[in-house]
Amino acid sequence: MGYLYHLKHLSLVFLEVLVGWHAVCEVSEKFDYFIGPNVNTVPRFDPLNFGEAALKLRSLRHELLSSNLVNADTPNYKARDIDFQSVLMQRLSGQPSPSSVNLDRTHQGHIQMTSSIQSPKQMFRVGVQPSLDGNTVDPDIERGNFVKNAFFTEAALSFLGSTLRTRLSAITGQPS
Repeated sequence: MGYLYHLKHLSLVFLEVLVGWHAVCEVSEKFDYFIGPNVNTVPRFDPLNFGEAALKLRSLRHELLSSNLVNADTPNYKARDIDFQSVLMQRLSGQPSPSSVNLDRTHQGHIQMTSSIQSPKQMFRVGVQPSLDGNTVDPDIERGNFVKNAFFTEAALSFLGSTLRTRLSAITGQPS
């Protein structure tokens, strides 16, 4: 029983760093969803795929937050963001994005494309304090989200680097 408790605690700490505290609060009661009912089962997601998807989405969110900060004084600009947790789970499960654009073949000489260009659905943040120019960006909130996202991006990069070092050590047989 002690082993299960420690495994759950370590998994939740890992998820907190990569996904965020709010996601961990929702996940802590759904531990079986991520780990499985049997503790000795293989994890649901490959750490490389998880790290890659998390890092790509963190960098996309970083771009959106920096765009919000730059446009803090632009009239009628609406603050944008993504729901990181749901988009990450969607990417890891292989579901297509609802905002994906399928590529159609318009001429028989064109090559048939099976993939689609996927971009996560961007949401618009409701302004905390109404402004006369219609801008919904609150610079203090955006800076806080920016710093928090930068911290999580660095943590995701660290976990991904650790995973790569561990695999390289296993391949070469030398300790890292």
